[in-house]
Amino acid sequence: MQILISFLNFLSIFLIIFIGLFIFWGNMYRQGFRNEKIWNFVAVLSAISLILGKVLYIVSSNKSVDLSFSALISPPYLIGGIIVGAVFVTSVISSANNWSVFRAGDYVALSLNFFLLAFGLHRTIFLFVASNKLNFIDTGIVLLYLVLYIFLTMSLRTQVFSGYIFTVFLIVVSIIESVGLFLITNTFQFSHTIYFAIIIFAVINLFERYKEIKIMQTNLPEDFIDEMKVRLEEKKKEISEDLGDLNEADSFVKDETRVEHNAEPAEEAQELEEHYDNVANRGVLLRIKEQINKALGRIKKGNYGVDENTGKPISKERLEADPSATTNVNP
Repeated sequence: MQILISFLNFLSIFLIIFIGLFIFWGNMYRQGFRNEKIWNFVAVLSAISLILGKVLYIVSSNKSVDLSFSALISPPYLIGGIIVGAVFVTSVISSANNWSVFRAGDYVALSLNFFLLAFGLHRTIFLFVASNKLNFIDTGIVLLYLVLYIFLTMSLRTQVFSGYIFTVFLIVVSIIESVGLFLITNTFQFSHTIYFAIIIFAVINLFERYKEIKIMQTNLPEDFIDEMKVRLEEKKKEISEDLGDLNEADSFVKDETRVEHNAEPAEEAQELEEHYDNVANRGVLLRIKEQINKALGRIKKGNYGVDENTGKPISKERLEADPSATTNVNP
């Protein structure tokens, strides 16, 4: 039984790491970040964050220092140290690669939230199996991380501005961890200072970013925005009709019972070629529709015409050429 539990423990940790890295890579890759740079980013981010997490845990807990490799890479870590490392590495790597630090930070935050949720759930489950007792503080923290992850995932689709997700993550996680630590120890420790500093940093950053974008919102006249909204809605309607036409013309979509190799070879080859062309065209149309929905969402939120990465105004000429643009240049 003990061997089975150990195997399940190892397997679950492996799956958590694999899924978390895949989520991070997928989000970054879809936004146009180069593949090899993403993995370099992951390697440096993981190393620095875990080192700082371990060092600050040792400092805050006043425990004797074990410099063995196994001790340094093994839990526990101070979540605040991991966050500080993530902020530092994201800033440095983004600057070196000419990325938007705010946009990269949003995806770092989403992935860190996943890891905190998954490892917290993993720890709670295995402690319950080992002791047959449920730790209500750990369970409450896991539930809070679940709510936060759902909120951040939803915000990613219609976020007010880049950097919003990262700053909200910093504030909420710091509050969760500092309150949870106090409930466990009933004392204020050095780590509370770190969480307080993170909250102050995040609140100032959030306020400054919001103020900057609110100032820039006045650059576009209302009638121009209304005109762009009409064009976007018309384009969205055209795309929906085009998607319907593609589905109607695709025998594999129109006929749900249709399978490969049920027609004459020549007819089969033609239908397959048309099907694959339609799949590619549908993908293009769906991406355009998603971008249109994003632009319409920004009109609704009042920040249309503001670059989602830099917070700078998008030129009227670019918006007239492409009303769905949310950046000054393509990512």
